[in-house]
Amino acid sequence: MIEYGYINESGYLVSEILEVKEELYKDKNNKTCKRILSVEEQIKTLSDKGWKPVDAIDEDQMQCTDKESVHLDPYDAIDHIAYHYNKHLDLQAIKKTLSSLKSNLTDSDYKIIKSYECALAGLDNPYDISSLHTDRQAIRDKINKLEESLLE
Repeated sequence: MIEYGYINESGYLVSEILEVKEELYKDKNNKTCKRILSVEEQIKTLSDKGWKPVDAIDEDQMQCTDKESVHLDPYDAIDHIAYHYNKHLDLQAIKKTLSSLKSNLTDSDYKIIKSYECALAGLDNPYDISSLHTDRQAIRDKINKLEESLLE
């Protein structure tokens, strides 16, 4: 199995996977027959648009963080089609994480309100305010760091 392709006038990769396959055809007596088409025979039948072997996608180059995505940019490397692997920030993933963090912060607001209410009434605090503050500040720090990454 091998992939052959070409870069069209719009810059897109057009490709086909070639592998040994059976083909039905009619013989001179109009009888349906089968023949095996090799990959080499199929390559010879490709139109003259500059078909070339296409490199396999390098899975190691596709590795990225959960805040990134990899965009493949195929290019004509004279005797084959190769890829540039371009990493970009995945803005949707970052925005989704930001939304989740802000929701977590909002979800703990009631603890702050309850703690303040108890302090005003002279009652014991139902929560460890120091731990609560530390946890909420860690969330704020993550939010700030992600928001900064969006500005870069």
